[in-house]
Amino acid sequence: MPSRFALICNKASLHRDRSASDEQSSVAAEGELLTSEMFFFDDSMDDSHREKRTSSSESEKSAGKSKDMKETPVPPPLPNSNQNLNDLPQEVLVYILSFLPTIEAIQTSLISRKWRNLWFFLTSFNFSFETCFPYFDNPLPFYTRRMTRPFANFVDRALTTRPADPAVHSFRLSFIYDSDYEVRVESWIRTAVTHLQARELHLDFYIDYDYDFSVYKYEFFFSELRNGCVQVLKLTSCNITLPDDMDLGLLRSMFLDQVNLEDEEVRKLFSGCPNLEHFELRNCLGVKGLFIRSTKLKKLALGFVPNLAAFSWNTTEIEIDCPNLLSLSFTECDFNQFVLKKAAALVELSIHLSVLESEDYHLWRRTVRLLLQAPNVKKLKVPNLWIMLLTSRDLFPTSFKLQSLNHLELGTGYSQKDLLGMVALLGHCPNLKTMVLYHLRTRNEDEKLPEGVLCKLVEFTMPRIKLLKMRGYFRTQDVFKFVTMLRRQGVVAEKIVVDSPQM
Repeated sequence: MPSRFALICNKASLHRDRSASDEQSSVAAEGELLTSEMFFFDDSMDDSHREKRTSSSESEKSAGKSKDMKETPVPPPLPNSNQNLNDLPQEVLVYILSFLPTIEAIQTSLISRKWRNLWFFLTSFNFSFETCFPYFDNPLPFYTRRMTRPFANFVDRALTTRPADPAVHSFRLSFIYDSDYEVRVESWIRTAVTHLQARELHLDFYIDYDYDFSVYKYEFFFSELRNGCVQVLKLTSCNITLPDDMDLGLLRSMFLDQVNLEDEEVRKLFSGCPNLEHFELRNCLGVKGLFIRSTKLKKLALGFVPNLAAFSWNTTEIEIDCPNLLSLSFTECDFNQFVLKKAAALVELSIHLSVLESEDYHLWRRTVRLLLQAPNVKKLKVPNLWIMLLTSRDLFPTSFKLQSLNHLELGTGYSQKDLLGMVALLGHCPNLKTMVLYHLRTRNEDEKLPEGVLCKLVEFTMPRIKLLKMRGYFRTQDVFKFVTMLRRQGVVAEKIVVDSPQM
């Protein structure tokens, strides 16, 4: 006999599986039906009516299955077989609901009066447009805008129904924004921050690539955070307004993606958030000189989208003065000058390039030379242009060693140049224990190197590596060639693992 919870889930799935090719007016009406009839408990229908209607339908099904049941022996009932999901403690039921998407967790209020307010005790809410309408896979912009209305109605009712206690740990909103919803979005954010006291706030307004985001962009006011206890803030595709007297000492982590910033706004962010420990900036325009000064910052990640004229970020200067910085990461990040001060605490450095070309050497060189200011790096992730250790005299001093480095991740190919670059780098890593190689596309043909370069490699002192891991390689010939090269140069690996990509 199917449980009432299963019946509700089946009803929800029937609505979700409707074809996206229906007429737009019918889809809009369907969305209104979802909001008014499915998402919340209806006081006009009590448990007796629900059970009576459910039992009558189940009796019809059991009558049709009586023949089959005669042929199949029924096992004797187990002890306490009359117990069902409703007999579990409330804490267990709330724990089960925490694994469901927010929209489905709220739908369970339809099961019975015991389930009516269970979702009130959830401490994480994820109001995602994609989850609400899973047939959003290939939408038309007009269709998408029509479907935002029932979604907004659902969020409105959920936030006005949910009491303030218990406080919310995480509030996430993924929504297609336009100016018609400005007041409602402001109300949602204010409710999450001041009423529900959310500690993590995630706002994503970039979920439809066909939408014109140059016309509609939400304006997020940092002053809204004053009356809350937000510690983690993530903003995607919106504008920001900073108050003059911003004092947000509770903020510990901030992620900004597709948020336009001026140089002065970056300074105000760090002065107004004195306890910020994690800062990530991606795809952000407007910054010409990025100056970051903080005594509390421990993790910093910078990145931008390459090869798009609208997102070109040619920063004249980046200056980082963070004496307690532990991790620094760059993704496709370009700059003319980089100043890294007081980096003795830095133990992790990552440099990400999607394609490796000879033209990238100057950018690569400016970045890896930061190792001169960070002598205690233990974990390094970097593209392989280390052949320059053999051909360039001014890259590093001859006495340069990465004495603290014990974990290396190298993006590389298997050309002769790449192989020699690996060996040259290993000669500067006497205490390396783990090396991970991942495939990085290169557009350059293999270069023939002078015979003298090959002879110089024999003089290097190679480390004894405990683990060599190779990710995403198809060709066993390349693997064999690389391992042979390492053996010739005296590199010893206790264990070699080759991971081929999934087909």
